[in-house]
Amino acid sequence: MILTTTIKVIIGRRLPNKVVYKIKLYIKANKDVITIAGAIRVLKKTIYKLRLNLDIWGESYTPPIVILRQLRLLLPYQKSIIYNIIWC
Repeated sequence: MILTTTIKVIIGRRLPNKVVYKIKLYIKANKDVITIAGAIRVLKKTIYKLRLNLDIWGESYTPPIVILRQLRLLLPYQKSIIYNIIWC
């Protein structure tokens, strides 16, 4: 007998554009979070996050930020100055 289990994990789910648009309209109309959550049937946490993203980024979701490499702690000339101070 073989038993299989399917686990469904939803990570980073985005709301449909229509729902996000409706939330934006409610936010612009200065409705409170409980009213928006009840009308659209989303969690209050979701509305707080969308409102925060709109305030910070001007978009519903944070833009992707890509770091191509790790930034250097010291520039080469700073390293040479420290080396000269320690060893000279």
